[in-house]
Amino acid sequence: MPLRLFIFECSNATQPECFERNLFGSSARWPAAVKPNELCLLYNFQSGFIYGLYRALTKGTRGLVPDAWASLYPWQVQVQLCSKERLGVPRFNIEKLVRDPDTGRARNVLYGEPAQNLIQNFASDVTWRYLRGEASKTAEDDYRMRFPRRHHCIDGHDVRSLSEQAIDDWLSRNQVYHEYERLINIPE
Repeated sequence: MPLRLFIFECSNATQPECFERNLFGSSARWPAAVKPNELCLLYNFQSGFIYGLYRALTKGTRGLVPDAWASLYPWQVQVQLCSKERLGVPRFNIEKLVRDPDTGRARNVLYGEPAQNLIQNFASDVTWRYLRGEASKTAEDDYRMRFPRRHHCIDGHDVRSLSEQAIDDWLSRNQVYHEYERLINIPE
């Protein structure tokens, strides 16, 4: 059976709840096809980013968390992030793979080669080890353990040094949008 990949959609308003609850949902019935351990992505159609890579912990069920999103998206799947950090890929990198040319909307299910090509955008050692069923222990894990984030910034970021804390706090005080150690996806 070819690889199957599920793409859930969200807006800027619903994305935080998706991330907080590790729950993806839809008003349509298609998530009922999701089975445990299948791969999922979250596409924010307003920001233009697609986030992943997640694996389904449950099968697609109606009303798994009844109060989620004010009950607007009853077909739900509980998910778990496959990598240590959530990766975001801009829409322009993957639009040809995701967008249905007939409707202009995101395809909710991809099979085979298109699914594999989309996963390439989230290619990391962690992702490929997951796909091969291997445990993940990488040099990145080692680096993060040797230099933990011990310094807390005023905007909530945790950083590795006092210098980084000073820079982060200055950016926050001057209302400059920034992120700390955002992972950039460069397909090999």
